[in-house]
Amino acid sequence: MEENVVMDIDLPLPKIHSGKVREIFDPSELSETYEDYRLFVATDRVSAFDVVMESGIPFKGKVLHGISAYWFKMLEAYKICPTHMVASEFSQFPDSLQEALTDYKRVLDGRTMLVHWGDPFPAECIVRRALTGSGYKDYQNNDGVVGGWQLPFGLRDGDLLPAPIFTPSTKESGGKHDRNINFAELIELIGEEFAQTVQAFSLSVFSALQIEAMRRGLGIVDTKFEFVSLWDGTVCIADEVGTPDSTRYDPKTLDKQFLRNWLKSEQSGFDGKPMELPTNITQMVSASYLKAYRVITGYSLL
Repeated sequence: MEENVVMDIDLPLPKIHSGKVREIFDPSELSETYEDYRLFVATDRVSAFDVVMESGIPFKGKVLHGISAYWFKMLEAYKICPTHMVASEFSQFPDSLQEALTDYKRVLDGRTMLVHWGDPFPAECIVRRALTGSGYKDYQNNDGVVGGWQLPFGLRDGDLLPAPIFTPSTKESGGKHDRNINFAELIELIGEEFAQTVQAFSLSVFSALQIEAMRRGLGIVDTKFEFVSLWDGTVCIADEVGTPDSTRYDPKTLDKQFLRNWLKSEQSGFDGKPMELPTNITQMVSASYLKAYRVITGYSLL
């Protein structure tokens, strides 16, 4: 099951951003026709509690790429929400782009997406079907209020909510933790029209994902989306959708909750800083990601 873990990517193109998992490259220097496009490359890096670990997870980048492409295609096919995806396979890229990256095809194949480039909104759009994680902490600390929603009293960690709720958060940088906000604060960040749009899209996308997940015997506990505004004002869902990194599934064996739980245990020795993960842990997390790909898409990556 082993393959070379891809932690960093270098291409003969300007790298304009390096996130926790994805590298973003600008192909426009090859041709003006690529001015409004970017390359998103999913590495095998893994983060938890906003910390990027020193060890990678075999096949993780390909799993994230494949699951996102699967959901993007579904959203476009059913006209639920515009997506930023242009092409999800190297062989689908324009000829001149393939030629420029021929020597990198092996590492790029199965983990690289050509996308429409837009201005990202400075907020993450979270939809919660159950109360857990930071939502449960807010519930405990704010008299039952989560993201501006007053929830019933007496709920416990993991309890289902009466209906899915939209609870945005800020997108912090520099190692700062994202901060949960309410809808009024989202309006202050991005304006009322965009706030209404991303809320409507988030709930519609969540509903579609939940229906499809139920057909596979899965439930979605909560998930987060990111949106961008293209040059013409079109709002598109971007980055990733329905992956083990962005989504908590039920059963939990399909997301990275196992890694979070292990890091919280005394045996991990995790002190909030990047660390090497034991081989048995990376293998177990890798198996979880591969299982998620198989269950969600219906295909095996290996």
